[in-house]
Amino acid sequence: MTSAAPTATIASTAQPQQQQQDPNALLDSLDAFSSNRAAVAAVLGSEASEADATSEVSNATLDPVDFINRHYTTEHLLISQLPTLRQAVNERGDKLQERISTALQRQSETSENTRRHVIDAKQSILTLEKRIRLVQEKAGQSERAVLEITKDMKRLDCAKRHLQKTITTLKQLHMLVNAVEQLRL
Repeated sequence: MTSAAPTATIASTAQPQQQQQDPNALLDSLDAFSSNRAAVAAVLGSEASEADATSEVSNATLDPVDFINRHYTTEHLLISQLPTLRQAVNERGDKLQERISTALQRQSETSENTRRHVIDAKQSILTLEKRIRLVQEKAGQSERAVLEITKDMKRLDCAKRHLQKTITTLKQLHMLVNAVEQLRL
């Protein structure tokens, strides 16, 4: 039996087999082929030159006629499975569309959350800068106050020393005056 393409033939067997092919299993095998091809490309791409990797991957292409012949042994089986296969493909497409939609929605939510976090962080940084300036101003004021206090303390300490010397000198003068008076008597 021949198909629309001249080289595509569907294998026929002497006795028709009416095995039910699970369309999801068929789609899984196609997915596995794609995943394996990507893995081979990744491995060959890291170990060999890019030209070698491209030629190796292109040799591992999927022959759709061979794939269909392996999974559907008769044309009748293929035709009977087409509605189920179409439904499975549509379901996978819907699931994929839903996953893409969910991913885009999460991306949007994440983007908005990230934007809010960045704005909050900027506001926190501005608040922190204001607090740092305030602390620096207060530290400067405290330093000036300490300098004034120490300057006053130095003056008072100097005055105390002078006062002690004056008192000592006055005592000595008082003792001298007393001694001179006793000598006169």
